[in-house]
Amino acid sequence: EPSDVPLWSPVEIKFRYPEAIANVEKLGIYSPGKQRDWDFIDNNIDFEHQIIWAQVKNLGKFTLVQDLQAPEILRVFPRPGSSLRNRLPLIKVLFREQLSGIGSEEDIVLKLDGRKLICEYDPENESVSYQVESPLSIGKHNLYIFIRDNSGNVCEKTVDFYIRR
Repeated sequence: EPSDVPLWSPVEIKFRYPEAIANVEKLGIYSPGKQRDWDFIDNNIDFEHQIIWAQVKNLGKFTLVQDLQAPEILRVFPRPGSSLRNRLPLIKVLFREQLSGIGSEEDIVLKLDGRKLICEYDPENESVSYQVESPLSIGKHNLYIFIRDNSGNVCEKTVDFYIRR
């Protein structure tokens, strides 16, 4: 299989995309996946020449795919509107990203009461978590969630929860 043999140095693969295509920035170069149907490679775009390109380290099959679907937030803890006694809750977000994937931890942002959290991102389980280290005050708290995939599709959600005595 050519895809199993690494090249001495990376090479560029280029595709010309149709002029009439909408949302060109959502195009990506993909190869057949091992765990998914398609694995995202990259999406460098030369708008002037209508070319999308990527560097690869193996030969193989490649295709252009357009990802128009934003990541989906499946579950948030604490749940929206919930009331907790624990002032040091574990904040956890489960999500699903079907196609282009999440590029890096910078593409996932959690803010608690406006303060950005340094979270643990688990790409295999599509989750992000943060263990609150300083006791939260009694009352209402706001959790802001931002997730962006490799094609620039964004999902945002705001959740309010309460700490009670």
